[in-house]
Amino acid sequence: MIRSIDFIYKNGSQNHNEDAYVINRENHIFAAIDGATGLGGLSGDIASNIIKQSLEKVSERSLREKVEEGNTKLRLKTEELKNLPLTSISKLERSTCSLAAIQLKGNQYLEYVSYGDCMIILQYKDQSIRIVTHDHVDVLDTQAIKIVHRMLLEEETGKGIDLNQLPEEKILSLLQEKKDKIKILLHENRSKLNTSEGYGIIDGSEEALNFMEYGVIPLINIKQILLLTDGLKMHTHQQDNKTHKNSWEQSATIAFNHGINELYKQIIQIEKNDPACIEYPRLKKHDDKTGILLTFE
Repeated sequence: MIRSIDFIYKNGSQNHNEDAYVINRENHIFAAIDGATGLGGLSGDIASNIIKQSLEKVSERSLREKVEEGNTKLRLKTEELKNLPLTSISKLERSTCSLAAIQLKGNQYLEYVSYGDCMIILQYKDQSIRIVTHDHVDVLDTQAIKIVHRMLLEEETGKGIDLNQLPEEKILSLLQEKKDKIKILLHENRSKLNTSEGYGIIDGSEEALNFMEYGVIPLINIKQILLLTDGLKMHTHQQDNKTHKNSWEQSATIAFNHGINELYKQIIQIEKNDPACIEYPRLKKHDDKTGILLTFE
């Protein structure tokens, strides 16, 4: 049924990758997982690796049950590390992760579970593209990105310099300086996780189970399935008015037509040419990048 499996797993600007992925052939489970470090809190790879381990474990549990089990293990680990009950640990300090996971059930259908800004995208044999999941994080990220970008433009105009020509260390320092100025907004956004004003995320809480997106899709005329973390979302130029949905669709079109490696190459080239995040507004030069592309017979 599956003709080929291609994947990308690359570090971003940090020395370690907080993303994780699952290619569990025995249980036909595949997942892209994006760990997020708390603001001054626990590392995101705690959450992403716990969910990875839960999905890789061979058992008769359903995909949803495996994620629920992983969420419980994350709560226990967080409480162990902080020596506090989870309810006493701020959302800012928790290790969390987004998730795009599927389990193939023979040739008939797939089950999926989704959290945050990891995406599940299908291509049918008639070349049409279906974006299964919704990026609820984007609207909050966009607020922060717009403010940081405005400050960077003011810096560039005020000093009459091209920020992209500065030494890398200076660029990193400048980006951090601007992000520090919007800490209140970043904290507010983080506090909205697992609420109806924000987005669903795996953080070990009971609330996380209420914000899980899950479902079943029949495998009718499926050509390819793409699982992505947000590091593989195509960047939007400052003069472009693309919505986040268009950006994800652009990523999918490239991956489906030219392969997931080509998608990675195009995004990394943009980031290398725009280290100061001026032409393509974002909060960091490189994000971790993880993706899986399944191609069917």
